[in-house]
Amino acid sequence: MDGSHYLSGLHPKYRESKDAVALRVDQGARSYVKLAERLNGAIPRPVESDYIWGGALAELDRAGIDLRIVNLETSITSSENYWRHKEIHYRMHPHNIDCIAVARIDCCCLANNHVLDWGYDGLAETLNTLDAAGIAHTGAGHDAREAAAPAVLDVPGKGRVLVFSYGSPTSGVPREWAATAERPGVNFLEDRQNPHQWIRVEYPPI
Repeated sequence: MDGSHYLSGLHPKYRESKDAVALRVDQGARSYVKLAERLNGAIPRPVESDYIWGGALAELDRAGIDLRIVNLETSITSSENYWRHKEIHYRMHPHNIDCIAVARIDCCCLANNHVLDWGYDGLAETLNTLDAAGIAHTGAGHDAREAAAPAVLDVPGKGRVLVFSYGSPTSGVPREWAATAERPGVNFLEDRQNPHQWIRVEYPPI
């Protein structure tokens, strides 16, 4: 497993070259690992895909829950085109999709403030990677209609669940990330106190 936490745009000198940004990123990510090891002991290398979940998977199995739904607050991409004027950028390499699949996640909610950290190419790769892994998602898409569409999850013998995901400026989602009829992005929720800003999207019966 190989994961990364990317920081960029913190100081003008780090915008001078991709090499400078990469060095800053590498140092930042390694400092988190060193801190964790100082507090909890050495992390084995390599680790299995379920390592990041600790004891959570056993607890989920014990609880016998019907569905596993997460907020995937990262992009899944190898894109290098990070979003300018944003200080913190998260990404997970597509080769690490097993970290999500091993937990038997049914649905990832994507309308958050990191799914577009690596641009529209990063969003497209995130959607494609989840689709290839057979993991449902909602809250972001190639256009507004797709971003607003719910994930439909069947629960055998019980019915089905519709999952919606919304991102708002109060949770750090930039307004320019809002999906439109012509632009990819997130399912953006404007000021909920102002119904005139709401967007109505019609869907066929599910």
